[in-house]
Amino acid sequence: GTDERGGAVRLQTGALAAAWRGAANAPQLAFSLAAPTFAQALRPQRTLTARAEAIDGLAAFSAGDWRIEGGFTNADVTDPDLPVTASGFSGRWGAHPEGGLAILSFRDAAGRVSDKTAPARFEPLTLSAMAGEVRDGIVTSTGDVRLAAGGAALARFKARHDIAASAGEAQVLAQDLTFAPLLELENVTGLARGVAANVRGPVDADFTARWQGETIAAAGALDLKGVSLAAAFGPIENVRGRIVFDDAFALTS
Repeated sequence: GTDERGGAVRLQTGALAAAWRGAANAPQLAFSLAAPTFAQALRPQRTLTARAEAIDGLAAFSAGDWRIEGGFTNADVTDPDLPVTASGFSGRWGAHPEGGLAILSFRDAAGRVSDKTAPARFEPLTLSAMAGEVRDGIVTSTGDVRLAAGGAALARFKARHDIAASAGEAQVLAQDLTFAPLLELENVTGLARGVAANVRGPVDADFTARWQGETIAAAGALDLKGVSLAAAFGPIENVRGRIVFDDAFALTS
């Protein structure tokens, strides 16, 4: 079929189990799908694909209204226009009608994002405690950011993504992020190697990343709250102040 934006939509699934329950005036449909795949052709050479290991749900109907609540496991999203890959997401999902639209929501979700660029601009990250919705082709979400390797907590984020335009932005906020032997700057971005090492001490961070297709840029600021580090020209101790980056990936200020 096609959606209201005109893109061809395809849904494939493995085993399907469904059962009706509840009263005649308020029926419920419990269902589960094995290995569902959703694909939407947004333009030539660009197909958005979402796959999951399993999806389940309970759809409730009453007085012309409906609502679905369920869960999903090990979901991957691929889009050739996105600058990142998203994989292994699990959580809760829901759907309900609003203003003539079907609104999709998610909560308690977690998964992994990785940079497509080589060399990577940032190390693989885990997004957790995610909540958000998909409304008229716009995805909004909030959650926590952690390093995929080791699980160190980094920041909170809020993001917005326009699927059709393949454009969006994310704000990342950290407070009292403390670098220590178990968390080095190069664990966050390999681009810091040779620039700064042995960073110790707390920082606050406020960065915004914006993307259009596979092009992504980020800028923001670090507030240093008594930081020491080894720089190319020697050691620095107890640095306090703000560094504003015009390009967070190039580490230029």
